[in-house]
This record gives sequence, structure tokens and C-alpha cells, in this order.
Amino acid sequence: HQWRGALDDITAAIETNPANQGLYIELGNACAQAALEELATKIKSDCDDAALYLDRAIAHDFLHHGQPALADYNAAIRLQPQSVHA
Repeated sequence: HQWRGALDDITAAIETNPANQGLYIELGNACAQAALEELATKIKSDCDDAALYLDRAIAHDFLHHGQPALADYNAAIRLQPQSVHA
């Protein structure tokens, strides 16, 4: 996974320059992208788990991916309409 190297690089840069706020934004974006990749893999193997779609929707929201987030929120609600979290 490409994001592992990016996370290591950003973390090292933060250790060198902890006052650089932009690095923390980059770290958050890299973590959200990593989550998207991992969740996509998990959803392929368990497409009936509403929690996976909800988590992926949150990651999409963080990255300002409106349409994919909405699609995943809708999938979570469709799979578990009684859930207060969906």
C-alpha cells in the first residue's frame, strides 16, 4: 500500500518540524485515504456490513468526497435502517 510510505514520511516530517500545521492536515488526509483503501477491501469480502459502509462514508466526508460519502451513507441505511448510527 502506497499510503504506508506516505504515513511514515509525514510522521518523520512532523517529528522534524512539529510546528508545521500543514503536515498534520496531510497526515489526516493520508489516514483517511488509507482507511478508504482498507474499507474498500473489507467491503468486497463482506458487502452486508453496514458499519463498513458507515466508516467509509465518514472517511469520504473527511476528504470532501460528497457523492461517494452519500452513496455509502445510503448503503449503510439500506443495510441497517434501524441503526441510530446509520
